[in-house]
Amino acid sequence: QHMGGFNASKKLTVYGCNAVFKEAKVHFLVVNNPEIARQAVSSGYTDDNIVLTGRGNIELFPNKFHLVPYGVKMNAGAVAAYLAAFDGHHTVYLVGVDLDNYPRGQNSIYHGTPGYPAGTKPINYLRWVQEYKQVFETYNDVKFVRVSRGVSSPMPEEWASLANVEQMPYNRWKKIIDLGVQGAG
Repeated sequence: QHMGGFNASKKLTVYGCNAVFKEAKVHFLVVNNPEIARQAVSSGYTDDNIVLTGRGNIELFPNKFHLVPYGVKMNAGAVAAYLAAFDGHHTVYLVGVDLDNYPRGQNSIYHGTPGYPAGTKPINYLRWVQEYKQVFETYNDVKFVRVSRGVSSPMPEEWASLANVEQMPYNRWKKIIDLGVQGAG
């Protein structure tokens, strides 16, 4: 329900990934996980929204998804960042790219929900860091801003030397985009 600041001067195009569709309607959703794809289909979300995925989910659920351009295969967040840059956005804010900043044994805000195992299986965050880095280097004319939860989310070393990548705390980002929710007083 982002209002986009005064007169929608800062209206956002939102690229989300995986289970975020349960909480918010985004302009473009990227889904890699077959279980999350099934949930998006069974909820009807794919009927009225643009959901992008790979060939496997398209074969499992014909006529429900759009194919990620050029068959890019990375984690859903990196694919969402790629799509935003591919679509011509000059600044891409990376919200929720927390990497390994969750409590021990938890690897996502959706930890323990269907499609997100409750076990303590470690995630290879280094692979994710490298996949994002590939997007950042490919689209070096796009500014990528990782929105962090504060000092507990240091910038990955692999990104620190890239001129087009920066980090800012959530509260500063919120002020920059003048985030407003309809009906908020």
